[in-house]
Amino acid sequence: MTSVAYETSQTIQIVTLVDITENGNKEQLSNLNTVHQVLQLRSQPFFDKRIQTFPADITTFHFGSKFKGEHNVWILQFNIDQPEVYKLDNDPIGLLKQDFDAIPVNVTLEETALFKDQCFKTSDTEHCNIVFKLIT
Repeated sequence: MTSVAYETSQTIQIVTLVDITENGNKEQLSNLNTVHQVLQLRSQPFFDKRIQTFPADITTFHFGSKFKGEHNVWILQFNIDQPEVYKLDNDPIGLLKQDFDAIPVNVTLEETALFKDQCFKTSDTEHCNIVFKLIT
């Protein structure tokens, strides 16, 4: 992967409990492709880092209240060159959260968390399984 730097670029981080392994099996790649497609609804993201996956105490990630303790997490970081492309009202990544909510995924892979539904959840305070953070 090559690093692309833009004067007005922003870096956004996605942390999820859903398996989005890059070099995984068909279902894992399907989840990653879903993430890429949702991101591309509004922007052309640039990925200059590999997805990280590791077990972590998820307390600091602000997932839904049903998820506690240590779980496998997947972290994807990307850049966009249109700073306000995901802005909704006063939330600079509000549209990103809205776009991902209730998008179907495969959830019987390497996840350690148990999900109520087979989809990304962003607005459910109990079952949120994907969070977003504006880095720069």
